[in-house]
Amino acid sequence: MRSLTPQQATGKRVSEFGKANALAGFNETLDAAGVFANEGKMVDASFVEAPRQRNTREENKHIKETGTAPEKWKEKPHKLCQKDIDARWTKKNYATYFGYKNHVKADVKTKLIEKYIVTDASVHDSQTTEELLTEKDEGQP
Repeated sequence: MRSLTPQQATGKRVSEFGKANALAGFNETLDAAGVFANEGKMVDASFVEAPRQRNTREENKHIKETGTAPEKWKEKPHKLCQKDIDARWTKKNYATYFGYKNHVKADVKTKLIEKYIVTDASVHDSQTTEELLTEKDEGQP
């Protein structure tokens, strides 16, 4: 994650917490109104590409080992704010992607999204299935 001021970090946490709670509250309202058909769930993922980074091998090695930006980037705040150290590379069907993945669980009939998770692109789709599905989904097609 980029170096954020305490105010930015707090705002980001509140924003992420608020989005998850807003979706949960919205889904509870729809479920109570009988909008969700509950005839089955589908789980899928899609790539969200990020601008490709032009880092040196040493910079990439440092990012992979520590998960933080190299020290020399911190001297140049304009460079630091343009670098994405959380995005990762992956391949699918001979195509290369750099960025993130949106993993979603949706109702089969209505196609409404019930839950979502954002990961870096290198995470395999099957690794988020348990987190997306709940006991309530058990027994549905």
